[in-house]
Amino acid sequence: MSYPNLAAMVAAHGVCQPPRAVRLARAALLGAGTLSEEAVRTRVATRFPAAAALPDRPALDELLGEAVDLVWFPGGPGPSGAPVAPGFGVPSPPSPSGLTALGISGSRYRTGTAAREPDEARHRAEATNDHLRCHAERGGYLVVTVGPSRHQSAIDSLVKLGASPVNVDELLIGALRRKAEEKGIRWEDAIVATDATGPAGPGWGRLLNVVNNIRPALRASLLGGAEHVLVTYPGLLARYGAVGLLDELRELTTRSPEPGQALRTPWVLVPAEDPDALPVIAGQAVPVTSDAERLGASRPVATQPPTNHRTRSSSHDVTRRRLRGGASRKLPGCMILVCR
Repeated sequence: MSYPNLAAMVAAHGVCQPPRAVRLARAALLGAGTLSEEAVRTRVATRFPAAAALPDRPALDELLGEAVDLVWFPGGPGPSGAPVAPGFGVPSPPSPSGLTALGISGSRYRTGTAAREPDEARHRAEATNDHLRCHAERGGYLVVTVGPSRHQSAIDSLVKLGASPVNVDELLIGALRRKAEEKGIRWEDAIVATDATGPAGPGWGRLLNVVNNIRPALRASLLGGAEHVLVTYPGLLARYGAVGLLDELRELTTRSPEPGQALRTPWVLVPAEDPDALPVIAGQAVPVTSDAERLGASRPVATQPPTNHRTRSSSHDVTRRRLRGGASRKLPGCMILVCR
């Protein structure tokens, strides 16, 4: 998966692009019946007047299918036999099965949708879901690698498990802007233009120094926010050689937390064309300390948590003591989960 440079990210940050606008307007688009093409445009524009225009069909069909699972219905009898007008709508479930999971294949089985997978695949999906819930309760560092087409579905599923999403690209851009204002650095000329020239440009080293100066602010923001964070869109970390920030999060949530830090469970979501391979961001390896920390898609998902004979309450007590600067004891270990 390719990652944009800063100029592209700033443009996306300033204008809500169609995929994001559609996802954020999800609640206004889902419901009974169908919506005409014009109704979809109106509902999105009403919520986000400054958003870029939605594409024409058939590109619009693909966008709505990927972003909010809407499909085009040409009109005719609906599931109940009553006539339904042409338009976009939620596909009818083939049977009332009730499994919801982010499976080992990366598929998300929605409530009310039959999982057309062999029993083994369903069992692995359930095991993956159980593993994620267990990890969320225990805390620690987790990397989830998914195919690019499953990226947004994975975000939705992981958020439902309690993670608070943090767009690290946007976090980094905001910190860069504040540093530029603080130091009197011209944003367009010294930051965006230097980024556009890339590593071969004369000012690249100075830009990396600025990024290095804001790393403590990025770290503080992540450590002092939610207890359970889903790190998304880490592309600029790789572009600026700052992937080591993830290693700091791993260390601080598995071995040596700082007194008073809120973060105890960082999940890092990384799109990858080959989710079975070691996780990388734009060619840079995501921090992994051993093969035991990585669970490939070809291997079964463990339904049991990492070896630890303490009860849940005692484990949480130990974590709280660690975060308050108490006696040094090892926190739950890292696990890297790789899904298709």
